[in-house]
Amino acid sequence: AQAENRAIPPVASGGELQAQVKVTATKVIPAVVSIASTVMVRDQAFSDEALPFGLFKDVPSRRQYGQGSGVIVSSDGYIMTNNHVIADAVDVEVILADRRQFKGRVVATDPKTDVAVVKIQATNLPTVTWGDSSMLAVGEFVLAIGNPLGLSRSVTFGIVSAVGRADVGVADFEDFIQTDAPINPGNSGGALVTLNGELVGINTAIASPTGGSVGVGFAIPSNMARAAMQSLLKTGHVVRGFLGASTQDVTPILGKVFRLPDVKG
Repeated sequence: AQAENRAIPPVASGGELQAQVKVTATKVIPAVVSIASTVMVRDQAFSDEALPFGLFKDVPSRRQYGQGSGVIVSSDGYIMTNNHVIADAVDVEVILADRRQFKGRVVATDPKTDVAVVKIQATNLPTVTWGDSSMLAVGEFVLAIGNPLGLSRSVTFGIVSAVGRADVGVADFEDFIQTDAPINPGNSGGALVTLNGELVGINTAIASPTGGSVGVGFAIPSNMARAAMQSLLKTGHVVRGFLGASTQDVTPILGKVFRLPDVKG
């Protein structure tokens, strides 16, 4: 039988691809913000061994500053970011792409997926359109936009390296998009978008022996982030289903008790 003829979409030329990247970057950059957080930390001047004797209990606190990114997802000021960007912050400052600064209010957080919602008092803000992360395919072009190393409005380009990555050790619930678009400290909470400018991920972490980008970055899928945000705004926490059962490996003792022919399962 004659093989079925399938239409193969044309591959964009280098000039067309570059033009699309420029259009998308121009479209999305205004909706990606820089987030500066302040955390109060208490230094231990000496080891904790001195504390039982009443020494050094009144060690003064000091301010510790952090930087990250966020994505404006509603024109009235709701911003998606990572929980670890604003965790325990006593002050959150949001800097827009046009350099306007706003005091940020942490609305709600979900440490288990490492997402958080921040609100600023502003209207008519530029936003990013939500995309369907379940439609992402390995090899698809993506842009990562954020505030790496304090360099705001930075754009990097790459592909989707893998989807469904778990056991990364970043959050309790993991279903990461892996990308080789360079991600560095400060990109956390920023946007991962398709060439059409649709938000498909929230950049979250990297795997690196050096602390800098080596081409292995991870983003929370937009479907997971959006569902978490909707639940946070509605109830203040993420409502999840659960299974009332637990599992364990079969051991020699269990195998004997249940008279199993093999110790496996």
